Amino acid sequence: MNKNNQYNRYTNNPDNDFYYQMKRQINDVDVMRNIELDLLIDFADKFAEKFLKNVKTHQIRRFFSSVKSIEKKVRSSDSVLSDSERVKLIMLRPQLANASAKQKQLKKLTEICTIMIQKVDEKPDFERFANFFESLVAFHKVYAKE
Repeated sequence: MNKNNQYNRYTNNPDNDFYYQMKRQINDVDVMRNIELDLLIDFADKFAEKFLKNVKTHQIRRFFSSVKSIEKKVRSSDSVLSDSERVKLIMLRPQLANASAKQKQLKKLTEICTIMIQKVDEKPDFERFANFFESLVAFHKVYAKE
């Protein structure tokens, strides 16, 4: 197979089309709160179905528990993330990267979450990110092959 045919096969994959459309829409906003919640929930549903079927629940829940821990502190604060909350959120990026290096099925999740984390500026942004992650965990439960 020549290089052009490989490229066309890759780009014509509907799963990749969905993924790149999702990535583009997230990149197009300045902050997470500017993404409609319904759209994020739809993304989480399709993402879990297409890319997380073979991922073990404990691998996703480990990150989800970190998100919930930050969320608990954010809910009791004003609209600005504290430095410690921001550090914990940013530190999810290397943790996700490490996990995706060990399990390739987490690569797309790492990429999407990295973009989303960079779009978190204030409390409403974090809450939108937490909503996405919570939805992702719920939909993963529906589609997981465990």
